[in-house]
Amino acid sequence: MPQNTDDIIRFLQSQDQAVISDMLKDLITEHKLREGGEQKELYERYKQSEEGVPVMTKHYENWEKAKEFLLNDFYGDIVDLKTGYMGNAIIIEVDNNVSGRDAQMDFLRVFGKTENSTDQNSELVKLSAMTGKAYRLLFVRAGEAKMMNLDPWETVVYYDASMLMPEFAMRYFTIQSKEGDAMETRTLVEWYDDQMITYYREDGDGQFVVDTNQPRTGDFAGQGQQPHLFQGVPVIEFPNNKEGLAEPQKALSLIDAYDDIISSSTSEVEQLRMAYMWMRGMGMNLTSELEAQMEQTGVIPVPEGGDVGFVGKNLGGAAGFVETIMAEIRRNIYSFSKSIDLSQDRGGDMRVIGWQIALLRMEMSAQVTERKFTKGYREQDRLLTLFWSENGRVQIDPMTLEYVFTRKFPKDIDMEIDTLVKGMGVLPLETIYGLMSFIENPKELAERFREERPETGTIDQALENAESDLG
Repeated sequence: MPQNTDDIIRFLQSQDQAVISDMLKDLITEHKLREGGEQKELYERYKQSEEGVPVMTKHYENWEKAKEFLLNDFYGDIVDLKTGYMGNAIIIEVDNNVSGRDAQMDFLRVFGKTENSTDQNSELVKLSAMTGKAYRLLFVRAGEAKMMNLDPWETVVYYDASMLMPEFAMRYFTIQSKEGDAMETRTLVEWYDDQMITYYREDGDGQFVVDTNQPRTGDFAGQGQQPHLFQGVPVIEFPNNKEGLAEPQKALSLIDAYDDIISSSTSEVEQLRMAYMWMRGMGMNLTSELEAQMEQTGVIPVPEGGDVGFVGKNLGGAAGFVETIMAEIRRNIYSFSKSIDLSQDRGGDMRVIGWQIALLRMEMSAQVTERKFTKGYREQDRLLTLFWSENGRVQIDPMTLEYVFTRKFPKDIDMEIDTLVKGMGVLPLETIYGLMSFIENPKELAERFREERPETGTIDQALENAESDLG
């Protein structure tokens, strides 16, 4: 089984189709059993599908009483909170000192709108928070660079062991194919290196062969291979963190425990197990005829000397214990997931500050993800700018691009405006604007401010002007 990039290179260089087929089968199996399979399970948990949430498939041996399977969507709530907090519009800025900056900015804005980048970037954050990693594919259609997000449970990137640079990427997925009179499931593979895409298709014997149905159009139609036209592997990885862990992944056992407790407690009430009926003088058997009569009339015929009563469960102490345990589990779920429970009141005289402090855990997690995503966006834009340059679109140095991530953060506008006014004459405009949570693009606003009010400057500038006037 190939375990590293060197093995993959050796198998590919053999040009033996049987060897390459075995390699692909091993890689797909390994990915499904490990990272890919885990990511798919996390995705199903996020969807709250029946097979995705453990409490839904919990089995009780010889148990015929009421069994409630109640899901509490902590997983989805934590992922959606991260997405809503961090997955907002990302502003791409070209350095102010770059020649032709305005034309470059205009080109990037048009590309962003054409590719619906705001929505794609938001989905990238969601996939990464949900499964621990997200992937984006760059491709060319009708001569133009395009991009799309890939399902992480069907994608894997293989890196050089020493330089940690991407050497290969594989995307695999299944389709329904008609074989004779029957529909069969077949796996398709797209294999990427730094120059080419090679297409493979699973045949009826479970072997992978070059798919000569691909590409369907163009100069390479039917060859099973084509250049992807980028100078590097065009599949970019966007991890949620270094470990590739999903946002709620450390709290999975706590989420399952909460589901179990609330499901079992509800079953207790629904089955009327809070109290059990006892009968005296009624005989030893509770017959089906007696049960039917009780359900129909609500009356229990009691013979002379007989009696009926209830044995109630004294859950006074247990109820308080369960309530305490559930509250502690709930707190730990959000704490270990670096998230916030929005159902909790952050009251007090400083409500905004209370929320901001509560959001610190989420902000720390967002900062980690932001650094990982910045690396991914820089690699994405390196490939894009090289493509645009080679095809005469625009000349952009990717190292001059800056990425501004915006947050949905509670704002105390009154306090911030007061700080802004006090700092206007002391700090550079970009610095003081950068401290304001309601200003999304400090550089652009600072430039506009200088254009509209050129007489405004820092205290040092004012003193210098005053000294010149006196001199």
